Amino acid sequence: MLRLVVSPRSEERLSAAEAFLCEAPSDTEVLLVGASRGAALDLAARVGAKRGATFGLHRLTLGRLAARLAAIDLAKRGIAPASPLAIEAVVTRAVADALAQNLLDYFAPVAKTPSFSRTLCTTIAELRAERIGPDDIRGVDRRSSDIRTLLRLYEEHRARAKIADHADVLFTAAAATREAADVRRSMLVLVDVPITSRADESLVTELVRHAKQSFACVPMGDGRAERVLSTLATSRVEPLPDEPGSALSRLCQYIFAAEEIKPTETSDDVAFFSAPGERRECVEIARRILAEARRGVRFDDVAVFLRAPEAYAGLLESAFARAKIPAHFAFGSSQPEPSGRALLALLACRAEDFSSKRFAEFLSLAPTNRDVVLTTNESSLPSSRSELLGALLEGQPVMLPYETTPTLPKASSTPLLPTLLWERLLAEASIVGRKDRWPRRLDALGQSFDRELHLLRQTDSSSPRIDTVERESQALRDLSDFALPLIEALAALPQRASWKVWLEELGRIATMALEDPSHVITTFTELDPMADVEDVAFDEVRRVLEGRLGTKTVQPSGRRYGEVFVGTPDLARGRSFAVVFVPGLAERLFPEAPREDPILLDADRRAISKTLWTQTDRGQYERLLLRLSVGAARQRVHLSYPRVEVTAGRPRMPSFYGLDVRRATTGILPDHDTLERDAATASGTRLAWPAPALPEDAIDDAEHDLAMLGLLLHSSNDAPTAGRAQYLLDLNPHLARSLRSRSARWDRPYSHHDGVIRKTAATAPVLNANRLRTRSFAVTAIEKFAACPYRFLLAAIHRIPARERRTTPDRLDPITRGVLFHRVQAAALAALEKQDGLPLCLDRQTQALRALDQCLDKAARDHEERVLPTVSSVFWDEIERMRIELHGWMMQVIEDHDHLELIRYDLSFGLPLHEHEDPRSMAEAAKLNEGFLLHGAIDVVERHVATSQCRVTDIKTGTSFAKPTMVIGGGEVLQPVLYALSYEAVWNERVVDARLSFCTHRGGHTEHVIALDGAARERAKRVLELVDDAIDKGFFPAAPRENACDNCGYRIVCGPHEERRAARKDESTVDDGVMFSRLRAIRSEP
Repeated sequence: MLRLVVSPRSEERLSAAEAFLCEAPSDTEVLLVGASRGAALDLAARVGAKRGATFGLHRLTLGRLAARLAAIDLAKRGIAPASPLAIEAVVTRAVADALAQNLLDYFAPVAKTPSFSRTLCTTIAELRAERIGPDDIRGVDRRSSDIRTLLRLYEEHRARAKIADHADVLFTAAAATREAADVRRSMLVLVDVPITSRADESLVTELVRHAKQSFACVPMGDGRAERVLSTLATSRVEPLPDEPGSALSRLCQYIFAAEEIKPTETSDDVAFFSAPGERRECVEIARRILAEARRGVRFDDVAVFLRAPEAYAGLLESAFARAKIPAHFAFGSSQPEPSGRALLALLACRAEDFSSKRFAEFLSLAPTNRDVVLTTNESSLPSSRSELLGALLEGQPVMLPYETTPTLPKASSTPLLPTLLWERLLAEASIVGRKDRWPRRLDALGQSFDRELHLLRQTDSSSPRIDTVERESQALRDLSDFALPLIEALAALPQRASWKVWLEELGRIATMALEDPSHVITTFTELDPMADVEDVAFDEVRRVLEGRLGTKTVQPSGRRYGEVFVGTPDLARGRSFAVVFVPGLAERLFPEAPREDPILLDADRRAISKTLWTQTDRGQYERLLLRLSVGAARQRVHLSYPRVEVTAGRPRMPSFYGLDVRRATTGILPDHDTLERDAATASGTRLAWPAPALPEDAIDDAEHDLAMLGLLLHSSNDAPTAGRAQYLLDLNPHLARSLRSRSARWDRPYSHHDGVIRKTAATAPVLNANRLRTRSFAVTAIEKFAACPYRFLLAAIHRIPARERRTTPDRLDPITRGVLFHRVQAAALAALEKQDGLPLCLDRQTQALRALDQCLDKAARDHEERVLPTVSSVFWDEIERMRIELHGWMMQVIEDHDHLELIRYDLSFGLPLHEHEDPRSMAEAAKLNEGFLLHGAIDVVERHVATSQCRVTDIKTGTSFAKPTMVIGGGEVLQPVLYALSYEAVWNERVVDARLSFCTHRGGHTEHVIALDGAARERAKRVLELVDDAIDKGFFPAAPRENACDNCGYRIVCGPHEERRAARKDESTVDDGVMFSRLRAIRSEP
């Protein structure tokens, strides 16, 4: 005997269920089955509060009851319930077998993609729940044939593994119900239990037929549940037919109703508003919850139902934290699991040929103790609680791509490994990939450390660099001891093995590599039923584990009382709240865009069974979700939507559900423009000003301060506003400093906010130590001053490296290409000198080109070993182009031998000794006549045969920037002249000219000769004097020349508007503008 209640209001249904339970004799057991365990607990609490003590009231979900009923029968058959992960493993196995046997036709091109198996899991689960087998799929097309094959293979592998999926458990429970004594002696109460499949239907039918007495309540619009229970009901309570009075009652009664609705005035118990973006919408929800609380509504009597939790959950959590509103996220959250992600990174390292990048990712994810044991046995594997029945006992968990703040790793008494230093050492070692490179490259880096230590101890035993190198050397040894056994263990993994072997081997690696592998081992336990499955490939194992190891579902802790309830609309079943919020009523959010199953399309579904879901059913389900959400409200419901898609920068339209809400509450169907205008007016929020109109409506201090500023900025009365926001600067010194700095940077006078502009007592010692007559500077560093004095300060004095622009290892970036080009030139000339091949001439052409080729090949192999290009042929194509250009340069030198004799190469001064440099290089810096100290390396020195005077050549591998009259290039092309002056100062030989040689295809194989006359020497002298005076006076403003910021590596420091900002400045505020005048004069020099 079944009493059925159908109503759009949760409170009406729950009151009827409560009355039925209160009527039950106290000595009768009751099976209280809710749509969720929380809903069952809430109703039981209501009954307990009314009746007092209760006995024999079993609070269950349909899944938990099914697991209890089916447990004995499944055990007798030797079948174990399977977790979703195990089912996915079975499906993946079926797909792999179908591909191996060439049984797939239509799905063959996509069957190897990671998402195919997961999508197929959903399709198979739906077919199984409707008791549809391979023979029921009668289509003869390619798609139907593939689905039939996959379903048959799935059932074969599932039977072989002796595991039961969700449908198996439900059908087994339905059969067991006929003989279940605890069902026959109990009353049954079904509270908003969804019936979505034949499996659910069969179990509910058997429960109702065999229970002592039954009651069921169903929300209006739940079509299948209402049809099934109506056929079983002996009495039915319909909704009251009289005209509802409040807007909320009208909304619940007439939402999506087809009949005509009488127009009426609306009331404030249904609110519809919009906000500029989801984040602001969540803030507005928090504001309205605080307003409801001020009206006396308890937090735990407020609910927020999210149709798109992946878009809203994190934003809502942030808004509630700002407003200090306690919240209970009933659907839990999917949090990142560091240990699982670390193991996945190791498996990716193995899959990508032992990629050092993936290993570095593993190091960043897995904090590991120094005392980690690198060899384990079975007894060392941690025990863990099996989660195999979890999904069946509590219903299918909601898995969301929403990630909350990850929990910090627990404190350990043993020191953590220096993973940051290890990551840097991996990059320095240039391992890149391949197992054989790991020990070789780590050993090569260790040898380089040993050489550096030996040289430092010989040349400067007190250098602080010695301690740094020793520390890095020890860290490298620790890295080798930790990483190489792991690499060996990964290399020892088989290509194919049984699941049992895979779980054992991966469990062993997990205990080797992870500080806390419990989550990983627990996940492996879910796959225990698959242990006997043979011939599983490594890639198949990765695909199965990728969707599960990286995240863990964290269910909410504790009870929900005292906290705002946040859940999905499905969780509104069996629950009632005073106030309900339903955000996201925008297109593609609520309702979701209906999508057909990509594997089993609707046309095929209709041909197979009328009970399989199609687009019509999906549309009805979306409508039911809105009915459930608004029906859970007793007093007031707030509906909202984001009117701006902030990430895409475009407006959003309210969904047609918003129109139906207005029609149900007022009887009038508005147009979209009216609805949007009214919704925007209801909230009063603006995208440009994230604060309410009144400070007292703010949810936190930041909003309060912005609201106060908004009032002051837009004040229309004559009341004085000066000083009314002073409290902001008093409360937050950082805000005061930031505002004053920003104002000063855009103000006309120069100040210390515009860089270093004057010497102070604090900066004087540093500046004096960096004068050009005190320490040597690289010529390339001095060139930066004319482009921007502040760039010179950052690069030459602070010595901050500019931001690098990385390229792929297949291609040589301009800097790497130039370094390689110069290295090969120097090495070839050094080799020729050792072979008595200098000076160059036509008779030595073959010898010179051979030496050049040998040096290029060696340099290219060394570079390839360091970076390991992905496509070797592309890299060697670049090398061959460089070979052609090097040959062209060498031939030009040989052709000029009759009037220019190459006498020195890679001639350094003021630099540490290095390989291939000219043996005549000097360790001392060059001291010019004026006392300025410089260091650098001259590419080539040639002697004019006719006059015996010298020429200094600077070789360039980029685009030619020379102009016909160029001497110092506005202070940014100083290498030719200053290298010539340095050569005269160090080697006491007269230099008559300097040359820029653009000896590549990009440079057009051109050259530019600069006569080293008095004018050129004077111009170079003025540049050096300006830079030295600037250091002496502390003159380093951010004053770039035109377009100097476009390719500046320090732009991230200054910002994008320095050139425009500097143009506003009053130069006379710094030393009466004298230094700026001198800087402009240098920039105007040719």
